[in-house]
Amino acid sequence: MTTPNPSSRRARANGDGTVYQRKDGGWEAAGYVLAAGGTRRRVRVYGATCKEALAKLTEKIATSNRGVPAPNAQGSVGVFLTYWLESVVVHRLRENTHTRYTACVRLYVIPGLGKKKLAKLTAKDVRTWLDQLRTTASAAHAASTPPAPNPSAAPPAPAAASASHR
Repeated sequence: MTTPNPSSRRARANGDGTVYQRKDGGWEAAGYVLAAGGTRRRVRVYGATCKEALAKLTEKIATSNRGVPAPNAQGSVGVFLTYWLESVVVHRLRENTHTRYTACVRLYVIPGLGKKKLAKLTAKDVRTWLDQLRTTASAAHAASTPPAPNPSAAPPAPAAASASHR
């Protein structure tokens, strides 16, 4: 286990978190971030190097400083999006934008991904949901539009011409 050179160490500012080397040689960084409900909770991130762990922690703290709460292990996508719409973006968006976001979340996202645990959500889950949404939207669009005219079909017969036009 190596210890950093004491002359190169600097004191971290209040709220920047802490970084230390673990017994197994890996690095751990811990700090406080915004949690759902407006409270703060301590998060821990790990890395192979000090810089890697610190970068992960800095990213989480920066996200928290933007007002986005850290996901907890029990929270689902639906619960998080409801909280986000009611507490975070309601003050940052125009009324029509907020109304449209709410409608999209209520009609599409929550039925498709709402029960998925936020901590377990992957890019593959989102891609699968988007593909499923695309196919159902295509099927609904095809069912609601009248069939296009067949260009190879013969045109309709003209009405009988009256004697005055001859």
